Amino acid sequence: MRRVSQEARIGSVQGNHKGKSDAVKQQYSLHVSMQRQRNQVADVRLYPIQLPEQRIDGVTFQPSRKLLRNEE
Repeated sequence: MRRVSQEARIGSVQGNHKGKSDAVKQQYSLHVSMQRQRNQVADVRLYPIQLPEQRIDGVTFQPSRKLLRNEE
């Protein structure tokens, strides 16, 4: 059985923590980048559509008018 020194175990644990920290930073950076791209919409158009009366799972939904959002 191989014995691992105390310093080697501490170094391994510190390396694991550093790797997790770097992964979290990368995920955060990706999240911020995606939010910035989402906020830079060049052209947004709203199209009115008429929804007919529907019966879904025993519930009747009355006809209604909704706006369909289209981003380009």
